[in-house]
Amino acid sequence: MGATIWFFKPASTTWTYVKIYRSSTATGTYTLLATQALTTSDEQSYYDSDGSTSYWYKISFWDGVNESSLSDPVRGGDTEYYASISQVRSRSGLTSADVSASEMADLIVYATNLINEYVIDPRWYWEYFRNEGDNRILYMEDNSSILEFKKVEIGGSNVFEFATNELMDNPEFDEGNDSEGTIKNWSYLAGTSYSTFTWDNADQFKGNRCVNILKTDAESAYWNTTDNIDVEEPTDYFFPYYKFTCYVKTASVTAGSGSGAYLQIAWYSSTDTLVKTDSGTAVTGGQDYTLTTLTKPAPYNAAYAVARCVHDGNGGTAYFDVCSFRLVKWAGDTDNDFIALTKTYPHKSICVKYRMHNIPGITENLAIDMAARAALVNVSGGTTTGFNYKLGRLSVNQGSAATTRLKIVEHLSSTIDTALELLDKRGALRDEYDDMELTFNERISLGVEVPSYDNNDSVRYYPL
Repeated sequence: MGATIWFFKPASTTWTYVKIYRSSTATGTYTLLATQALTTSDEQSYYDSDGSTSYWYKISFWDGVNESSLSDPVRGGDTEYYASISQVRSRSGLTSADVSASEMADLIVYATNLINEYVIDPRWYWEYFRNEGDNRILYMEDNSSILEFKKVEIGGSNVFEFATNELMDNPEFDEGNDSEGTIKNWSYLAGTSYSTFTWDNADQFKGNRCVNILKTDAESAYWNTTDNIDVEEPTDYFFPYYKFTCYVKTASVTAGSGSGAYLQIAWYSSTDTLVKTDSGTAVTGGQDYTLTTLTKPAPYNAAYAVARCVHDGNGGTAYFDVCSFRLVKWAGDTDNDFIALTKTYPHKSICVKYRMHNIPGITENLAIDMAARAALVNVSGGTTTGFNYKLGRLSVNQGSAATTRLKIVEHLSSTIDTALELLDKRGALRDEYDDMELTFNERISLGVEVPSYDNNDSVRYYPL
């Protein structure tokens, strides 16, 4: 598949190379992938031919001897910032003689940070379908680049959402039974003596404990919950799915006649009869802690579930930590390009929230407009960042260039305001920032820069 990593050229000319590091998780160990010479371009890139959205990347700059600190992690397929220098220059009409590349990059970073602060899920798309609920499958535009779906509303009711109520007791393995010195809500089971089970206090991903299974030969072995997890069975109008997640680490795990380390859900009826068993994808070899997910619908006649952390390979150690078992309101099976509805919904409007490799147009244009306006305000004699100002105060130069720039500023202000109103209608602005009319004292309380000419009068302020 491949992944391209984009970054800005460093302001200091002492750096001559960029080093690219890669990890399988955002917080995992990063290994040097490549060293690449920097070019004279303001925006640089590196293409990882074996990369994908499963990898995370960091970069550093190097002069042959000294190396800068590592950047923040960014996932393959993502862009860290919502606008490019060339986009902002095109929107503002400013050249490098007006605003340098490093100054422009700073404005883009600032615009991105503000959007992340004020907008809910700025990387997610919203798409609306009218009266299409009777279609069995929803195909999204440009579906080849969809990463994941987050939310589906049918007729105003949310039918696709990861619930916040945790159904599993002691999901992080930290609690014990005081009188017994054993782990609370978990026990283990194996067929013979080929498996060793440990309530581990040295190899945990988070907290104080994890569990592990050491194997010397193939057999089914697992840790399982002892308190039944109550579930709801399907009805004509309700299709409950359940999502079992856990961080899994492996060390020299071999499958043999088994599969390896994986998650499993055993569904039972109200009479304690096993109805069905669902298993996730197995992991072998060695890997650091990685989030593993198993999402399955509750079968008919299911009353409760038992969650299992399984290692059925013939060698190696599997570690499990920070589990979760929650209800998912689900519209149906999903793939990278479609949602297959579990039933038909005649004459219902559908709203879908999903994420793609590229940035949503409203987010991208908002970032471009913000950075372009800031740059124009800066060169026209406004405030340092150009996000807080009174338009009339910028008429410091009556020349034609200044007049043209101020007209562009006015136009950008209007488009930014329109974007904010649209985001507000969608409920995508955080509550504490959805009121754009702020007085002098209110702006001080929010830590917002206030121009020196402002007193107690109300000022039109665009936090984005």
